[in-house]
Amino acid sequence: MANSGKINLYKLKYRIVYCSGEDPEYPVTELLDNSPQSRGWQSPKFCEYPQEIIIQFTNIVRLKQIQFLSHQSKISQKIELHTYVPTGTQALSTQIPLNMIKFTKLGYLSLDSNERSQFQARELKSVYVDSVTLLLKLVFHKCFVNKYNLYNQVGLIAVNCMGEMHGAVMHGSPGSNAQNRLSLVNQSMQGPVTNIEEELSLDKNTLETLKALYAAKERAVQMDDFDEAKRIRDTIERLKTVSTQISQLEERKLLAIKSEDYDAAKIIKVEIEKLKSAVMYPHFQAPQFPPQYYGQGAPVTGNTNFTSFGLGNMMGGTDTLQNMALPMGMQQQQLPPLNNANPYGRGNFDQYEEKKGDEIGFDGSQEFGRNHHMNASGFHHDEEIKIQDLQLSKQDAGRQSLLPDIKEVPIRPSVAYDDQVIPTLSKGPGKKGGLDEGNGEGGQEGEEGKVEEISPENMKYAEALIPIFGDATVKKMFSRPWALRDEGLKECEEHIKKNNSESPVFQAALSAAGQAMGDKIAQIIQRGMSLLQTTLKCCNTQMDPGNSSAMVFNQLFVRLGDNNARVREKAEELLLMMAGHKSFGAQTVCSQIMKGQVKKSAAFSIKHIQGRLQLLHKVLEKYPVNKHNINYQQCLEYAIHGFQHQSGEIRNQAYHVILEIYRSIGANIRKSLTGLRPAQLELLETGFAEIDGVDPATLKIKGSPQRESIQGNPKTAALSKPTSQQKKSRLAGKDDLTKKCQFCGKNDSAFAQSENIDMHYWRECIMLTECTFCSQVIEISTYNQHLLNECDKAKDFKQCGRCKESVNVAEYEQHVADKSCLINKPLKAANRCPLCHQDIKPGESGWKKHLTDEGCPKNPRKK
Repeated sequence: MANSGKINLYKLKYRIVYCSGEDPEYPVTELLDNSPQSRGWQSPKFCEYPQEIIIQFTNIVRLKQIQFLSHQSKISQKIELHTYVPTGTQALSTQIPLNMIKFTKLGYLSLDSNERSQFQARELKSVYVDSVTLLLKLVFHKCFVNKYNLYNQVGLIAVNCMGEMHGAVMHGSPGSNAQNRLSLVNQSMQGPVTNIEEELSLDKNTLETLKALYAAKERAVQMDDFDEAKRIRDTIERLKTVSTQISQLEERKLLAIKSEDYDAAKIIKVEIEKLKSAVMYPHFQAPQFPPQYYGQGAPVTGNTNFTSFGLGNMMGGTDTLQNMALPMGMQQQQLPPLNNANPYGRGNFDQYEEKKGDEIGFDGSQEFGRNHHMNASGFHHDEEIKIQDLQLSKQDAGRQSLLPDIKEVPIRPSVAYDDQVIPTLSKGPGKKGGLDEGNGEGGQEGEEGKVEEISPENMKYAEALIPIFGDATVKKMFSRPWALRDEGLKECEEHIKKNNSESPVFQAALSAAGQAMGDKIAQIIQRGMSLLQTTLKCCNTQMDPGNSSAMVFNQLFVRLGDNNARVREKAEELLLMMAGHKSFGAQTVCSQIMKGQVKKSAAFSIKHIQGRLQLLHKVLEKYPVNKHNINYQQCLEYAIHGFQHQSGEIRNQAYHVILEIYRSIGANIRKSLTGLRPAQLELLETGFAEIDGVDPATLKIKGSPQRESIQGNPKTAALSKPTSQQKKSRLAGKDDLTKKCQFCGKNDSAFAQSENIDMHYWRECIMLTECTFCSQVIEISTYNQHLLNECDKAKDFKQCGRCKESVNVAEYEQHVADKSCLINKPLKAANRCPLCHQDIKPGESGWKKHLTDEGCPKNPRKK
């Protein structure tokens, strides 16, 4: 039966020809295959915006619909769409430089910030367009800021493009072969398009079965066999229902294969087949339509030899976006491979394979019968997909008897991270050297004495190392026998000692060390650490560490909580070396300590957290924050969080970190000590007193040492109520302290009434002043920091590098040129009064003497 109302839509094949940047753990190649294992693409950490991705279709197509599945927390505020079709002389060229291509902007779409779902849902955005194109450029603008997006990234889990071949391609030239044109598109596939949700939640085999069932159902409807269509529909529903169980079994099978437990893998395979067969009707057979109804279309061949992102431009390429050429003259369905030029403008030299999509059809509904053009006002057909496990519905409860009982595959009991032990060499009686875990990896070469070839899985890591260390050495590094891996790493170490002046060598050494430190064998981990130590010593000039530095940091941080004391101590030693290395620095290491990513099991390990805090303490001790460019506020927040931990070991390490920050910064950290218990505050004050050389016995802790800024307008200040923090501060002390000002120490019985003490704050307290720019009442000692960070007019001030005081932006250049300000002194030596701009004695006692005893001449509230 012919159906003239059909609009032939296909899931368009494409490949990625350009990407402005990526996170090494989430490369753009993840967008080429939608599957449950796909992690999606993410932009580099702390990248510049906008970020761009350019995809190329197999031929000129008429693009009808684009589906985006956004990351749940790394969300772009706006995505622009641009298209390109070669015209004129460009249409006759076989290659066109990317910088010569002029894209046409279609429009943009906006994404939700996802706050309503607490960043637990992923937004599926479907955009309807009608545009003829060969290239599609996606431009991602800046991200939404939230607590989960620590590195200000944007992410895309999956993208689908639907459309049809352009008429010019289908009709071709008068002399073209009709059979060749037909091989471009198989128009007999009329099943519905599988959406991104199905592609990401179903395994490949189940997804293929689902597509075949969709096609069979569609043909049954066209043949008016509605009983058959109903049976197929029910089968589809049952298959979707048990898809989660099948996916879980597939994952178990992969784990069994990796651990070489082939007996378990065989059992799981049988259970998967039973589960799938139980879903289908016992005697179900696909309707015997002519074979062409089940055609999947001619395969698209092309460049399939792609590489993962490696180590910058060490592959020897020198081309950039300006001279990169894009192949344009495609014959029939074949995509020629890209040339060896660099498709990335920021140091990524890789090529990508085309997307393996299936041609499929859409029923010509009214919505697709019209032209839906993009506009800047937004798009329709938006929905959110909740990421959750599929459950059997009530209507399917009666069908559960069709499913056989699934035997649980025996698995090893989970072991807490702190109790895990790395396998090491076992040298018991009669053993020359084996592995405790019995993984079958010997310590010698194969029977023929030859090193095995690098597996495809490891090749994406190894190929960038081969030009530096050589094929033979890299093969050893990725061999199964531990002895060969150890020998390969030794050879790398010798190479570094002889060739240490080039940045590609430095990057390759970091990559090799990072891979080795992620090994399961303790000897290989230690060899990787030895390689890293040699690299840091020999390559002692400032070089670009490349993308491999993140892997090195992650592996070292995992080892900070290792049960092997030698490994743990060595990891700490190496991180301290990196803090002093010109290519990393103390600020980079401190930032990684607080924000670096590790696996979840390690993130909550007491040993791991304790190891991080201990390292942070040693870094701050060796590189004080007042002498190095370290963000002490972030360090302090991290330490305060640890000081509230339930573990005493962690609290103890956090306590030492806070004291070390106080040793460099001084009393300014008191205003950041929020959320702590009175007993904790008293303990800290005791430690502060010892650093300042004050007898702790003379201290009187008055509740929270943080003296909250007092908001108010001069005209209505007398009617204002004290803040809850101020109330808590007064109630925390003894009764006699309620009659005493916590700032200047003035005693007055009238202060027992809150209105009187508040009036004292607003008008009289000699230690406070009113900001002339925002009318906020603050401590004089924090006036400079207030103008730079808290004030409503903070953007109008900059900090002078000479005197460290806040200076109005309009006067900043003249102030710096004059060089008449006093050079700033360390907090241990002196405080700087923001009113008279003179140096006074250090510590709290210095402020008290200057403001209350002597009286600052510029203080409008002076006695």
